[in-house]
Amino acid sequence: MKKIFSILFLMILFHSIVAQEGGGAYIQGSGKLINCVVTKNYASNGFGVSGTGGNVTNCTITNNYYLNQAIINSGDLLLSDGSVYTTYDTNGNIILPLPSNVTAVCFWSNGNNDFLNAKAWFIAVDETTLMWTPSTSNQFDITNLFDYSTPVGAIADQDGAGNTNKIISDSQFSPGTLNVTNCAAYYCNQYGGTLGIWYLPSIGQMQQLNNSLTKVNNVLIALKKTQISTVPTDAYWSSTETAQWEAWCYDFSSNGVGSLNRTNKTILLKVRAIRNLQQSN
Repeated sequence: MKKIFSILFLMILFHSIVAQEGGGAYIQGSGKLINCVVTKNYASNGFGVSGTGGNVTNCTITNNYYLNQAIINSGDLLLSDGSVYTTYDTNGNIILPLPSNVTAVCFWSNGNNDFLNAKAWFIAVDETTLMWTPSTSNQFDITNLFDYSTPVGAIADQDGAGNTNKIISDSQFSPGTLNVTNCAAYYCNQYGGTLGIWYLPSIGQMQQLNNSLTKVNNVLIALKKTQISTVPTDAYWSSTETAQWEAWCYDFSSNGVGSLNRTNKTILLKVRAIRNLQQSN
C-alpha cells in the first residue's frame, strides 16, 4: 500500500506543471529522478524533464513536450552525422568544428520554445544557379500552389516544403522533364543525397533568413564557404509562385530590409536548399 501511495503522490506532484525555466522536473548536479510517474508536463522555456546532471531511473514519462538537446540558435551548425554544433560562445566568438563535417547553418528557430511546434530551419552551405522551371514554349501554373500577387501576401507563405512537393510532382510536366540542372525545387529536393529532406524555401522563410543574415554569413565566411550574396543583381529563387509565368525571388541587398521581386520562371537565379530540424522527443 505504501508503494502505491508514493506513485499516486508523484503523479499529482508532476501532473500538468508549467515551468518558466527548466521544466516539470529539473535534475541538477548528482540529482536523481527514481521510481516516478511524470505526465503532461511542458515548459515555456525549458523542458518537461531536464537538467544539467544526474539521471532518470525506472520512471514513466509520457505526454511531455521537451527538447532532447539544448535549444538551437541562429548560427548553429548541422553536422553530417545529424548532430548540432553550437557555433557562438558566450562572448560571441565563433568556434568551429572541422568544416568538412558541416552541412548547414541554422537561420531560424522557435525562440518561444513552443514544444507543440518545436523546430528549426537550416540553410545549406552550398548554392547553385538555376531556373525556377525549365525554359519551354509554355510555363505551367503549378497545380494547387497558391499564387501570391502582392509582397505582403507572399511574406506570409512559410511552407517551402509543401511548395516544393507540389512543384516537382505536378503532372503537367512530362515524366523526366524536371531535373537538378533545370529546376530549382527539384535540385533542392535531391540535395544532400536523401530525397525529400531538403526543399526550396518560401518567401516567408527567406525573410526569416534575412533577419539572421549577418550571423549566418559570418559563420559561412569562417567556414570558407560562399556567403549569402547581398549584391543587388544576385537574387535567390523562392518556392512561392505568383502566376503562370512568374515566381517570387528575394534580394538580400536592400540595407538589411530585403526586397521581393516577381520574376520570369526561366531566369537564372541563385538557389540554396533549406531543411527542417524537429526539436522534439
